[in-house]
Amino acid sequence: MPAFSLPEHPMKWDEFQSVIREAMAAQPRGYQTRLAHEMDTTPGYVHQLVVGHRSIPADKLPAILASLGIEYDIRLRSAKKE
Repeated sequence: MPAFSLPEHPMKWDEFQSVIREAMAAQPRGYQTRLAHEMDTTPGYVHQLVVGHRSIPADKLPAILASLGIEYDIRLRSAKKE
């Protein structure tokens, strides 16, 4: 599996999804099928996540990051109210 790491700077959710989608799309043949099996879903659903037809659900994020071999530390902040 190719080495992959997330950028060090804080990211908004849309940017984060783009980075993850790019990493998922770069995986070798069979990756989406294996990930679908690990997430107990269909390869078609995973494909929709990869191409951006569906938003990446937060509850599936640990499985996706693990499948990419990414160690992560997520810090949630509330949106600033103006």
